[in-house]
Amino acid sequence: MNINTLFSKTGNTILDSIQTYKKTLMDDMNLSIRLTYNNETYITHPIEWVDSIIIFEAPMKGVDDVILPRNLALNVILVSKGGLFHTTFTISKNYRKDNMLFYVAEITAPIIKKQQREAFRLDVLLDVQYEVIASENENTAMPTSGKGTCLNISLGGMCLSTTEQLHSKDHLNLAFSLMDTPLYLTGEVLYLGEQTEQGTYMHRIRFIGTDTADTNKLNRLIFEKQRALLKHI
Repeated sequence: MNINTLFSKTGNTILDSIQTYKKTLMDDMNLSIRLTYNNETYITHPIEWVDSIIIFEAPMKGVDDVILPRNLALNVILVSKGGLFHTTFTISKNYRKDNMLFYVAEITAPIIKKQQREAFRLDVLLDVQYEVIASENENTAMPTSGKGTCLNISLGGMCLSTTEQLHSKDHLNLAFSLMDTPLYLTGEVLYLGEQTEQGTYMHRIRFIGTDTADTNKLNRLIFEKQRALLKHI
């Protein structure tokens, strides 16, 4: 498929925003697309992006492709290490290649970076079972497992309190329940944990592998909790 044949004219504001953010976004190997359709949130990934045309993998619901109708307008969040970016897509067509379904869409609104304060972080107290599955620390005997407490959680990660020091770039399997929903995610320790007066260690964990069914569950649960809290403001 020649993506250049799919171009359509867009306003200068849209093209200016694309020129501003596209390279930074596409340089992020973990860039993902978060979209909501029929009151459900899905995570997928871009495949190709030229000017205002973007191709992305069909999101999945269980083992099935999510079927998006042609001309559907979608509110979209581009999730990258540089932050969250809001825009809208309009689906123009789909096609299959190697038994995979892809969507071709046009960016129909300027890409706007969401301010950090808009990223919703949920304060919680959750028991977490963790297991170190990869470590660059030569003194770490593999595998290491233990229990910790999640103090807050967002779509991108959590703050994890543990009795043992974890190390930067440790990869962890994480098991916990949020709103009575069991979740199993993978995370990376961003920094060496700071020790508190109580002798515990506070670690910032970034979720990785963000295209899993449990990640979609977490997104939905956090959105539901955010909406419930906003109703009382």
